[in-house]
Amino acid sequence: MSATLAKIPSIDILRGFVAVGRRMSITLAAQDLFMTQSAVSRQIHGLEAALDIKLFECLLAPYDCLTRWFSR
Repeated sequence: MSATLAKIPSIDILRGFVAVGRRMSITLAAQDLFMTQSAVSRQIHGLEAALDIKLFECLLAPYDCLTRWFSR
């Protein structure tokens, strides 16, 4: 596998990112995706690590986060 293809995030991780951005909450996104909060949170942290950028800012509670991209 080429180095470029290895860096492309999986569709499942992108689904988690979109769900969190849409609902503005890891908790609600997890419910929509029939996953645990922890699993969605790990997906987001993995995506942030792969892209080397912070995608979310948690302002109110640990699982109620605003994405830098969707809140503009």
